[in-house]
Amino acid sequence: KAVLAHRLLLNGKARMSHTTEEDVVEEIVGKIQVPKL
Repeated sequence: KAVLAHRLLLNGKARMSHTTEEDVVEEIVGKIQVPKL
């Protein structure tokens, strides 16, 4: 996840709301369904 977070650039609104790149990655990963094998 750290590899993904360092590739993100947050806009001013996100920075002002104290959202971190890690927060964004966690939200995205939490919404992705795990593939069924």
